[in-house]
Amino acid sequence: MRRWPSCWCAAAVYGLHLEYGTGGEGIGGQMVALSPAMDRAVPKGEKLVFRLTPEDFPDGGDLSRFHMELYVVLAEQTEAPAGRLDFSAEYGGVYEYVLTGGEEGFALEQPQRKGEQ
Repeated sequence: MRRWPSCWCAAAVYGLHLEYGTGGEGIGGQMVALSPAMDRAVPKGEKLVFRLTPEDFPDGGDLSRFHMELYVVLAEQTEAPAGRLDFSAEYGGVYEYVLTGGEEGFALEQPQRKGEQ
């Protein structure tokens, strides 16, 4: 399963921090950025990829009760919350989200796909 948030933010974003779990229980987290030092801002529209595999869920995990919380890494590695999503996931699934916002706050939105309203 992969997470692809695209960034369309007014503030400079240096990375993303993801915490995930199932059934309300936290399991793990990941950081993703363009550089390990998080010293390069992510260009608008850039896709950052989180990859989660069965090994990331030690007890198998009930992916029908998957949740993720996303935090935006700003200057000096401070973090701002972007939201929590709860949804039914599956291994091998690809889920794309758009990150928007700026100093007033951030939001994580699932973009509409062709044919959806």
